[in-house]
Amino acid sequence: MTRSSRPTAQTFAQFMASLSREEIERVNALNRKEALEQHKAFREAFKNGSCSFCGDALASFDVDKPCRHWLLKPEGARKEHIERLATELSWGVLENYVRWVANEEAFAQNINDLADEGTGKLLELTVKYRNLEWSFSCGATDLAGHEGGGEHSKVPHWHFQMYVDGKPFVRYNDYHLPLSEEDAGMLEFMRAHPGKVHRRLAGGAGMSEVFHESMLEDLVANGRSGATEDDAESAPIKLDTIVMADPAPRCAARKSIISSKPPARKASP
Repeated sequence: MTRSSRPTAQTFAQFMASLSREEIERVNALNRKEALEQHKAFREAFKNGSCSFCGDALASFDVDKPCRHWLLKPEGARKEHIERLATELSWGVLENYVRWVANEEAFAQNINDLADEGTGKLLELTVKYRNLEWSFSCGATDLAGHEGGGEHSKVPHWHFQMYVDGKPFVRYNDYHLPLSEEDAGMLEFMRAHPGKVHRRLAGGAGMSEVFHESMLEDLVANGRSGATEDDAESAPIKLDTIVMADPAPRCAARKSIISSKPPARKASP
């Protein structure tokens, strides 16, 4: 990070690291309660074709009222409007929104946030909904700020890409979008404590949460059989039983979990 921005992010990361487990659980519970309430309002409005944040129709566009639903590309929204929105709201707010949108179409399977399919960046995911695709990226050098991209690249920033009908609408290298202090602090904490952060976004579960060990047991215990073959084929998660030979002269039944293929990641900068 630049000299002016690193202390803020580091201070935030240090504050998070200093919290007791009890305090973390308390804050997480409060945040999750608020998020669940917001998600409920979002779902009710979304099903009716309106936006729970601005109150307008999802298909509407008012240049004087920047809103998350601009990411659905209503008529009139151009790439410079998306830059304005991403600059004002930062990564965390927009990621949460498109996760909610994607899960209205299919639970988790349209959100590829699997670390094994990434390149090791702090932020790296692709989200799909109908004819839209959004990708987010932030590497350690982006968080630190770097030369080579003008003044915007010298501060903590992230990259955003958006495809419409399979064609690029916003490209990763179009903009260096500034991170909010909170987002920069979260990413700094993730950088300083690799593997210690498990993000659970209410209503925004992706493939990484589905395959997290805390979720697998619940899926096996509470999964249900589809009434028809079509139900089974359309399910985001499918459980199959296979039989494998043990070294000892006996066989044991084991469970394997198979999911629909998540959206492929677009190359990041």
